[in-house]
Amino acid sequence: MSNCNSYVTLEYLPHSKPDISSWLFLFWLISQALGNSPGWIAVTTGVLIDHDLENSPFFIKTDSVLGSDDLFLLKFYDAQGRGAGGIVFLFSTTPKYHVRECDPEGRTDFPIPLPSETVKVWKVTLTRKSVVGLVIHCNGQEVLNLKISGSTCDFTFWSTDWGRVVEKVKFLSTDTASDFYSPFLFPYPLGMIWCMYVILDNCR
Repeated sequence: MSNCNSYVTLEYLPHSKPDISSWLFLFWLISQALGNSPGWIAVTTGVLIDHDLENSPFFIKTDSVLGSDDLFLLKFYDAQGRGAGGIVFLFSTTPKYHVRECDPEGRTDFPIPLPSETVKVWKVTLTRKSVVGLVIHCNGQEVLNLKISGSTCDFTFWSTDWGRVVEKVKFLSTDTASDFYSPFLFPYPLGMIWCMYVILDNCR
């Protein structure tokens, strides 16, 4: 009989064998609570931030209320500093989003209501499978799952920009919503790997 419950008792964790990404996210949450991570870093607009979005999600914290018309503007760049897409949120009464270098027409309503909490933690994930994908979570809930392709983008050079490998991000100077960000890094990787091994080994 598995002794997995002796290690993990949180009700929302999977009862079947968990995948690595679930444990990584759990460890990130625990490390945030314990203070054993870089934690939240105050946003400075107009500054390039090294971040491999191709392999690691990016987290942003906001406390803007709907109806404030605050803007969230995160632009992506490759290693040479060339534009590689980006995402915009408008905290209007009906919140909207805009995909940079894809949809030149303006802003679109979110397909589902955003979580009601004022403080929101956004997770930005970039995927590359058959098409480029941009997935946005807000307080753990998926609120956008976008496919960036010729059938969804009207921007002439969308494939050039979104085809670049994202290694840097930047909050643009007109961003009034973003307060903090987290690069999803652990300060003690070997210790975390050892903890994952112990937990997963005992959940078989």
